[in-house]
Amino acid sequence: MPVIDSKSKTSKFDSLLRTNKDDALMAFIKASYNARKLENRKEKIAENLKLTYDLYKEKGSGSYGDGERNIIDQFESHYTMGYEMGIWVDNDFTLNDLAIDVAKYVITIKEYIGTVFKNLFTYYDVEGTKKYHHFLYEVLIKIKSENLIDSIINKEIIQSTLPIEEKKQQLSQANLLFNYLIASDIFEKVDKSSFKISKKYRGKFNELINSCNLEFSTKEEDEAIQMAKSKEEYSKYVTKKTIDLYSLEDNFFEGNEMNIVYKSEIKSLFDHNRILFGAPGTGKSYTLNKEKTDLLKNGGEFERVTFHPDYSYAHFVGTYKPVSNEGGEISYEYVPGPFMRTYVAAMKSVNCENPKPYLLIIEEINRANVAGVFGDVFQLLDRNAENISEYPIQTSEDMRKYLSKELGGDSSLYTEIKIPDNMFIWATMNSADQGVYPMDTAFKRRWNFTYLGINDNEEGILEKEVSLGIGDYERTIKWNELRKAINIELLEECKVNEDKLLGPYFVAKNCLENNKKFVEIFKNKIIMYLFDDAAKHKRSVIFSGSANNNIYSEICKEFDEKGIFIFSERVQEKFPHQDRVINEIENSSYNTNISFGNKKVAETKFNEED
Repeated sequence: MPVIDSKSKTSKFDSLLRTNKDDALMAFIKASYNARKLENRKEKIAENLKLTYDLYKEKGSGSYGDGERNIIDQFESHYTMGYEMGIWVDNDFTLNDLAIDVAKYVITIKEYIGTVFKNLFTYYDVEGTKKYHHFLYEVLIKIKSENLIDSIINKEIIQSTLPIEEKKQQLSQANLLFNYLIASDIFEKVDKSSFKISKKYRGKFNELINSCNLEFSTKEEDEAIQMAKSKEEYSKYVTKKTIDLYSLEDNFFEGNEMNIVYKSEIKSLFDHNRILFGAPGTGKSYTLNKEKTDLLKNGGEFERVTFHPDYSYAHFVGTYKPVSNEGGEISYEYVPGPFMRTYVAAMKSVNCENPKPYLLIIEEINRANVAGVFGDVFQLLDRNAENISEYPIQTSEDMRKYLSKELGGDSSLYTEIKIPDNMFIWATMNSADQGVYPMDTAFKRRWNFTYLGINDNEEGILEKEVSLGIGDYERTIKWNELRKAINIELLEECKVNEDKLLGPYFVAKNCLENNKKFVEIFKNKIIMYLFDDAAKHKRSVIFSGSANNNIYSEICKEFDEKGIFIFSERVQEKFPHQDRVINEIENSSYNTNISFGNKKVAETKFNEED
């Protein structure tokens, strides 16, 4: 805190405040916090300070308490820093509320310095009147008058506004003020002699000016000078948070260039949170791919992820973990998952002039424990009428730093996040799969579910034919008709649910182009699925044409020879031998069209003798 000089009426600062004061101050706060319940608090703070100073000092270099002086003696010369920044409220070194919030990682050290920064004041004789101002009040006014809000500003502007005649003292004061301001979240250091205003403060620059010295402008000269000289009084003032950091910064989210935007005005008929479900092979992924192309036709990006039983929140959202650089050195940093990557991309886009949609596709969403994977992100799925998260969630310190790095601005901007309206989350699920996790009602209600029927999307395979069996067993059939015949048997005779039936794309479309490949796929996928899952308890029914219908390998061997004749008679009857069909038609005495499945086999006329 500035101390009033009775002659010059200007601020003087403790010379030990240095450019890395944010690291040093963090060490002071943590040392004090760890010693808060101990006797001989000063000594304990000094001891703790030695342990914490290196931790928070830039790059871990330097030391505290080494050399000729012991740590107690060194603390005696340094302790003014704590009072200077208002961390103690009394001579017992009791931490104020803001400092406790820092120690508990509720707020960042830059947020703390920013709050203190806005409470620093001094007493100036301005144009013959006694007025109290924030020590940088005149600097802010000059920045505004010269329209430097969006510019890089040389620190000489500080020196030029100080009411100090002696140039050396003026320069020293300007250097101290410069170090003060770049340690806060209000200003950003460009280089050793210049700075700029943080983006979040540019739009509400007038509010920043007005926030300087709100309370002290009404105090009498003697009262203000006394408070400036009293470290305890000033600490209590800071503790009261008379200039509230959070309420001030909330104002910066509205109507200015640093407004964090969540609404893109992108018009889409697609649901933002949607899950496609249905029987295996109904074309869920195919449908999403097709609609993804439509959604992103004018730009945008997507990312696809597949859930599995070991998938976790750290995989999906992100986590703090060790990474190695090209030199093999290990460091710790926040590594985002697909959700956070898509979120950042969407936020970058929604805050630009031409926003685009961003899509996260989750395959097999119910194969992981979604409650654990989504964690608190689950709350973001509850969107309002504008498709923006209704309720924000709190972010971790690591996540805030990552978002600050990727999106710009100070990390304090990202204490809470919401999903923007240009971020879409689509998923697929097979409700009948074995080994899937149940979804609770609260999770389900945040999604729009679309059911794909067992015959949806069959248009692409209607005419696809394959040849199965050899000799008398050989039949050329349409895959779609065989699929439906098996499904009827599963429904009527095996009594299985619809979501256990075979969808049109249970066998990939490209596999229908190669007969040999189809035969292998049929054995490895369809017979296996029926044997182990859909008809597990009705093998003797569905595979009644096989002599060994309880042995998978034997069924496969018989399939190579007998084709569809491994199945029940009801399935076989759907695909009679061509010769038998023609003979039956020739013996007919009436004109008709005979079809098996969807295929017209022959056409006859009435016997003229009849």
